[in-house]
Amino acid sequence: MPKPLLIAAVLGLLLTACDAAGPDEVQGYAEGEYRYIALPDSGMVTAVEVRRGQQVQRGQALFSLDDQRYTAAVQQAEALLAQAEASHRDLLTGQKSSEIRALEADTRQAEADLTYARQQFQRQEALEKNGYASRASFDEARASIQRNQAAVNAAKARLATARDKEGRDEEIHAARAAADAARAALEEARAKLALRHATAPADGRIEDILFRPGEGVSAGQAVVMLLPDDGTRVRFFIPPEQVGQMALGQRISVRCPGCAGPITATISFIASEASYTPPVLYSRDQHHKLVFMVEATPLPTAAALHPGQPLTIAFSHPADAS
Repeated sequence: MPKPLLIAAVLGLLLTACDAAGPDEVQGYAEGEYRYIALPDSGMVTAVEVRRGQQVQRGQALFSLDDQRYTAAVQQAEALLAQAEASHRDLLTGQKSSEIRALEADTRQAEADLTYARQQFQRQEALEKNGYASRASFDEARASIQRNQAAVNAAKARLATARDKEGRDEEIHAARAAADAARAALEEARAKLALRHATAPADGRIEDILFRPGEGVSAGQAVVMLLPDDGTRVRFFIPPEQVGQMALGQRISVRCPGCAGPITATISFIASEASYTPPVLYSRDQHHKLVFMVEATPLPTAAALHPGQPLTIAFSHPADAS
């Protein structure tokens, strides 16, 4: 039933009780403050984890939208983060001192080999001039110098690279920044993925399921309707001459059909301006043209009220309220 018709029907039921209300009693009804649970992006509903009338707890899964693209984005971000962290670790570790000592030893050995090759070349050169050595031996000695010179150059280059790798602060800072950026990108991807899954914002009861799996929803379009456990209010209307008897925080007593006993509620809202009496409130004893709307919140220990339930509200002057 549409909400305006529901309220009209409830207020109509109150007419029969108006004559029985005492001077400090008025008729009212229970009003539900529903929460319409939605997600910020559009998509197709893939799962609804609850049913109508089910009691849920804060944080409990309610429904999900399609998330394949968002899951893939998280996996990609995880891979990029792993790569960035590995590069950062490599730069921080550098070459170990033992490896540098080994490269230094390789360089000294290459230089020694070069010195020996030069000595052999000088010997072969002298023998070749005196006819005691062949031209081939002379050429081989000269080639040995070239090979050993190349080995020395390569060893020195490896050693320089290793030493330079230990102290590349700028590269280390850049690698750290890249890892931080990759980590932030992963957190953002995970946050977007989480926004494809709705959870209950509070303990309460599922009042309605508005969309089912396979149906598409727009951004911000509600899929589940939730009534929080503390989302029921007592609403009633009082004439101008009685509004002075109301005060925020004042306790009132509420009776309802079928309730075991009176329910205590605390006034939480008093309209600042009067409004015309809803037509359904007219009766022999309710002839006021203007009324003030008042709302009260039942105490946490009070019995549960149901939206639309007719109520009788008894109140006293603030000075007399306990």
